[in-house]
Amino acid sequence: RVGAWPVIEELMQASVRARMAAASSAAAGEVREVAGLREIMRANGEATSAQVLQLWDQAATLDPRDMDTQLKRAVLLLDIGQAPQARSAAENGLALAANDAERADANTELGRIAMVEGDLSRAKSAFEAQLPWLRERAQTEPTGDNRRELVIALNNLGDVLTQQGDPNGAYQAYHEALGLTLQLSREEPDSQLLQIDITVSNDRIGDLFYAHSMYDRAGPIFQENLDFRRSLLARSPNDRDRKLALAASLERMGDIRSTENNFTAARALFEESLTLRQGMAAADPSSSALQADVARTTNMVGDTYRSSGDLGEARRRYAESLATRRRLAAADPSNAMLARDVGYPRARERVAVNGYRLRAGISVVGISDFATFLKNTESYRRDLRRAEYGDEREPSMAEFHKAIAPLNNAHNEPPRESWRLQLLREWSHEQVEQVFP
Repeated sequence: RVGAWPVIEELMQASVRARMAAASSAAAGEVREVAGLREIMRANGEATSAQVLQLWDQAATLDPRDMDTQLKRAVLLLDIGQAPQARSAAENGLALAANDAERADANTELGRIAMVEGDLSRAKSAFEAQLPWLRERAQTEPTGDNRRELVIALNNLGDVLTQQGDPNGAYQAYHEALGLTLQLSREEPDSQLLQIDITVSNDRIGDLFYAHSMYDRAGPIFQENLDFRRSLLARSPNDRDRKLALAASLERMGDIRSTENNFTAARALFEESLTLRQGMAAADPSSSALQADVARTTNMVGDTYRSSGDLGEARRRYAESLATRRRLAAADPSNAMLARDVGYPRARERVAVNGYRLRAGISVVGISDFATFLKNTESYRRDLRRAEYGDEREPSMAEFHKAIAPLNNAHNEPPRESWRLQLLREWSHEQVEQVFP
């Protein structure tokens, strides 16, 4: 008995572990099923991101080897303003990926998180890593779902190329995505999902036109999408994704009206978008992404008041926006987009405060290049500035500083440069005509 005991005990422990793992796996499956139902409630404004995340966290504790659970957590963590934790969850998902399809899903989330963190090189690498396999699968197995996943990947790549200041490459990616979507819509003319996909690609192409002052080409695209999204939301008025899409369309048309100096019409569009965004943020106070959207749209409304000469109301809107941005940036220091957003309302507010005495505003000691600013700042102040603008010693932050430096972005833009495409630069109208036939 003495000699046999170690073997007996090991067999018993192995059996217990197997039973416990099976029980945990079964329990995790039940939690995942409930989390899926809760996700539907979230999509209809009946649950918050934090509430859904709680369930996916529980499922991950019970079964940490489920890849889809990790990616669901990554999406929700990013939404509530926890980018580092979201990256960790997505990296766990990538490590658990068992095939090319799962690796593509994980890389998609990693790319989106990298863009939020301002690491454009890492985002581009993540998006490009999946393209060869997605292209091959779309050719060998040309199902609608397989081609649609390629469309999503191309749009994601176009987004990062846009942020990197490569409108040529971005347009090619968007144009290819639109071509695939149009082909699919001809094969499935009754598919509402494909019609939505067409508006997504059209938006991106319209944004490129807008960024290069080609308003006559951007305007009709934006208006068509706006009309479609109004009708779409009317059929399902509680759908969160449809509200987000309509809000974005309203803002795009507001931009167009602003270029026409029709600030009353622009304000009405921005205010309508703001009402949508405030409603969504109130329904899900755990979502920092929704709160950040409210702050940005509030700033847009402030711009219309400033342009119309109502500096008092403009100042109020900018101050409201800035307070929200500061709070969100402090809660998620790793989020480069939030950190960048903090500075936007400041100069506008200064002009609004003293506007009755000013004809123009110029920043005499403004930052033209963040890299040289931090390098030349006195050492005793450098850490304070790093806390405000980001640590240039980190490669990803150094790249982001380079991308957003005003010195690298000097060009003629419309009165309010679109925040979606602020990094596009150094392309003349003639070059644009060649890029966007």
